[in-house]
Amino acid sequence: MLKYELKKIFCNRLNRGLLLATLVLAFVFSAFAIGSFQYTDEEGTVHSGLTAPRKLIADKDRWEGEITPERLEEIIQLDQSVSGITGQASNETYGKYVQSYSDILNAASSILYDTADVQDGTGQDGESAETSMQDVYGVLYADGSTVDSLYDIYSQNMQGYVQVYGKTPRQQEFLQKIYSRIQTPLEYEVPDSWSTEMSYSTTYGLIVIMVEGFLAAGIFSEDYRYKAAPVFFASRLGRDKAVWNKILAGYLVATVVYWGFVLLQAAISFSVMGTSGAHTLYQFSCPYSIYVMTYAQMYRMLLFGGYIASLLAASVSMLAAALTRSMNIAVCLPFLLFCVSPFIGRALPFHTFFTLTPDQLTNILQCVKSPNIYQVFGIVFRQVPFLIGFYLLVSLCLLPAVYQAFRRPAGSQRRPSGGNKFF
Repeated sequence: MLKYELKKIFCNRLNRGLLLATLVLAFVFSAFAIGSFQYTDEEGTVHSGLTAPRKLIADKDRWEGEITPERLEEIIQLDQSVSGITGQASNETYGKYVQSYSDILNAASSILYDTADVQDGTGQDGESAETSMQDVYGVLYADGSTVDSLYDIYSQNMQGYVQVYGKTPRQQEFLQKIYSRIQTPLEYEVPDSWSTEMSYSTTYGLIVIMVEGFLAAGIFSEDYRYKAAPVFFASRLGRDKAVWNKILAGYLVATVVYWGFVLLQAAISFSVMGTSGAHTLYQFSCPYSIYVMTYAQMYRMLLFGGYIASLLAASVSMLAAALTRSMNIAVCLPFLLFCVSPFIGRALPFHTFFTLTPDQLTNILQCVKSPNIYQVFGIVFRQVPFLIGFYLLVSLCLLPAVYQAFRRPAGSQRRPSGGNKFF
């Protein structure tokens, strides 16, 4: 019966149309990711298209290696000698020099100034927090001693984060252990392909999840829509194994559709952009993130969070369809959970609550930038691992409810003794 349920899903014309549209969108989002790259050559000509990502990454990779204070001093001196960022470089100068090291200057500036708000509202050298945060290349204006002490300042700023965001001794100890895993000096290999792909795959993954919710809703609602429920429940296994086969079909479709489409989109993008920077720490872009991972590990966590969201969407859709017999209601619930909830969260004052709602599973790229930690009975945990574990458990716990809701049609009475076996 599992094969029959899968056949019903994939033979439906509307479902096929949705899957075809999702397939087309995989190529569209890959094209957007690839097209977001712009490479400036030494003559100052700007290039985009299929060759731009690898050319840009190859140009930036001339600075591959450890970002030591000595190397940073070398970059700053080079920028000053060519009148680069500080002198508003021409296209030719930008293509020859500035393009290759601008990300490193940005990263060093983030290390120095991104925690100005935890230092009593002031930045380095007496600047206001607002001023220092606005200048993404603030390291160019720092004195030599500040540059030489880059990683000492980094360590001090991490201690500032520990004190500000660790509300209890246990939380402070937890943050301290996390930050101690950051190895300095940071290793640099251009992670542009990973950061770009993560941005576009987040949106594409949300679309795939909505499609899965639609597919799962039809598994239970269509038996009532086409008046097939009496035949289904009259079958020998209609109230037992067959119902579990429907549920299994929903989860199988959610798994195959999600991983099939998101991995296809990733394969298209990475085949053009390359995979440079897979082992670069995410701290290169977000130095004070409490998720000490490489870009490749961060991307895998993002995809896995989306997969848990897809399982939850399937469970919710199947439960709603089994309870209401309405496909419209069943389709709307995943949309409310993952698309409407973020807007409600911004309008209401319950910030902590809305950091733990299901929509955060599709917003991991933003979650990892915030030091959200929680403590329950002495146990300290981070936002993303909790979301993944909790909503995996919720999605699995909903399955018995789906089974109970569908195995006995709404409004049916307990059969009297000696009556019809199935009704």
